[in-house]
Amino acid sequence: MSSDSIALRRCHSIEEFRVCVALQREVWNFSDAELVPLRMFVVADKVGGQVMGAFHGDVMVGFALSVPARAPATSTCTRTCWPCARIIATAASAGA
Repeated sequence: MSSDSIALRRCHSIEEFRVCVALQREVWNFSDAELVPLRMFVVADKVGGQVMGAFHGDVMVGFALSVPARAPATSTCTRTCWPCARIIATAASAGA
């Protein structure tokens, strides 16, 4: 597989989020207790975070999740919102 055959796009559907959860199991062999749950992907999408999918054809082979964080502005930092929690996974089949 060449790198130009991978398409990156935002994910918004429950089915895409389910694939993200399944990729965690595949990539890291996580137990259910260790998984970032489906509801976190939904929340990230709704509150301005990003769920990005890496697709080979119609098959998602990787994802990136970023959840925004907010903090009050201080005299040394005027930025009040930034990506905080991040998780990235790529299936072994992506490099095949």
